[in-house]
Amino acid sequence: MILEYCENGDLRNVITELQKLSIEERINRVWILLAHIARAIDFLHSDNIIHRDIKPENIFLSQDGSVRLGDLHLAKDISQNNFYNKIQGTNIYMAVEIRLTNRMTYASDIFSFGIVLFELITGQHPFAFNTDNEQSIIDNIQKGDYQELPDWVPDEIKMIVMNMLSNNSSKRPTCKAIMEIEKHPYFTQLDSDGVIRRITEDVLANESVGINYKDLTIKLMDLLQPHGIKLPKDLQLQIIAQIHSKAIPQKIEEVSDALEALSILAENQEHHEMIVGRGGIIMPSEYIQQRIDGKQFDSRITNNSLQLLQNLFIFGTQQIQELIQTSIPTEIRIKLKLDKDNEYYKQEQQLLSAFIDAEGMKELKQIRKIIEIRDRSELISLIKAGLMIKLTDELNKTLEENDCEGKRIIIADILHRVTFDNSEAKQIIIDETNFADNYLRFLNKLPLNQMFIELLDALWELSVVQPSELKRVLFSKGIIQTLMKIVQLKDIFIRLKCGQVIQNIIIQGLIGLKIGDQNPYLKPLIDDGTAEMLIKIMKDKEQFDIHWQTARNITRLYKAQQVPQLISKDVIKQLKKDNDFEGLSLIAECPDNIEL
Repeated sequence: MILEYCENGDLRNVITELQKLSIEERINRVWILLAHIARAIDFLHSDNIIHRDIKPENIFLSQDGSVRLGDLHLAKDISQNNFYNKIQGTNIYMAVEIRLTNRMTYASDIFSFGIVLFELITGQHPFAFNTDNEQSIIDNIQKGDYQELPDWVPDEIKMIVMNMLSNNSSKRPTCKAIMEIEKHPYFTQLDSDGVIRRITEDVLANESVGINYKDLTIKLMDLLQPHGIKLPKDLQLQIIAQIHSKAIPQKIEEVSDALEALSILAENQEHHEMIVGRGGIIMPSEYIQQRIDGKQFDSRITNNSLQLLQNLFIFGTQQIQELIQTSIPTEIRIKLKLDKDNEYYKQEQQLLSAFIDAEGMKELKQIRKIIEIRDRSELISLIKAGLMIKLTDELNKTLEENDCEGKRIIIADILHRVTFDNSEAKQIIIDETNFADNYLRFLNKLPLNQMFIELLDALWELSVVQPSELKRVLFSKGIIQTLMKIVQLKDIFIRLKCGQVIQNIIIQGLIGLKIGDQNPYLKPLIDDGTAEMLIKIMKDKEQFDIHWQTARNITRLYKAQQVPQLISKDVIKQLKKDNDFEGLSLIAECPDNIEL
């Protein structure tokens, strides 16, 4: 068996390093590790496999800091009996029931995971207080006698650990439940103070409050609960009925706001029965059909109708998914796929992608929501924990899928949110991850007719990174060569974006040069034919709309070097037209260009 080499070692090293961090940094890092380990264990459990030996020494970290669950030689398939009746593993990580029942279950893994989580937080084994003796630790496990977490540990984490270490295996959470726990840092306080309940009663359940205010309130609550709003059960019917009544054709503004509110509520499956029961599938499907037939022209209504169906589908049961697929027949899907020139194209593609891979779309939407509420330092923790690997892996999967543009749209949006105006994040992405290599490899494989401008946003952000030396790294990875292939497209906005990124990289080559020094990027770009491609663009009259940009790039590249005679007059004419005196001065460093 060939396994991935994880050069950052196992979690035992991490436990030691975490204790050196500030409390805030440690807790942030623990949240990230908690989520990754939970996903890894859930991956096994979803296939009816238990690990049976979860401990720090069997959890590894790859080069970029992402988690890998290893040492699977004791793992067993328990699909037939839901337990395995042979005891193996590490004694001081075994759940209490194992020695009592001689059975190992999914819950046994969760108990071991709870011990690991406690160690990540405190550096200590929860059952090893005042003793290093293995039998004493085992005795403490059997008695359920473990030390309390410090007061500075957030209540959410304390509750997770307490439940995971419960002597009653039925009270331990599943990994899926653990992954659902993470909330906005303000939510717990607001909830415990009764603020969420009062807002729900005074705004959402109040008939006198307009739908626009209800919609805004739901958006706010959505930010506080990244895994979906949970309306109080005693108010669900009342609130959904009120919102739905405004989605029936009346005032356009009310219809679109109501559809948007319902689409957000649809991220929680608990609301689906009431939403669907009141026409939550039929109504948006009719609005979409009306738009296709030219009978309805409000883009917000169409957008929010598509969003509502998408959320009902990816967060819904198989029965709801079948109802939605029936409501959007093949002929409508074909029209949605082909109609690119509209304001709601992105939502169309995301709905079509949901039909192909609902779980994949669900995960990406949850990642995006988590990204939205994280500050810069927390985003950096996510990057170090393997976010960029996850995103490029998902992009590569789309190369083998049909109707996957919706996935790419969400991933491009996540990449933009992660890199936008965050210099430290960009430095880490270039310096400490393989994102640039993987992303450029993806773009090189992507058929040109499937390219869209948002896929270039992350490269643009990376191309303005500071310190500028990091741009040399991007140049060495072939960013200019990749973009020169994309420039062939007819879309002017894509071509201009490519040109901007290329310019940012080429200009970096000028830093530190003296008069008469040549741009170090010129020779490699001549040798591989990239410079020749720039020349062809400059001579191509059909690409006149990017000649100004191409001329700027050529002059920065050909500093103190003779501009190719084939385009020299065209380049200088363009520079004079644009008053680009900097470009003129750079090529004037070569005497052969002065006469021109």
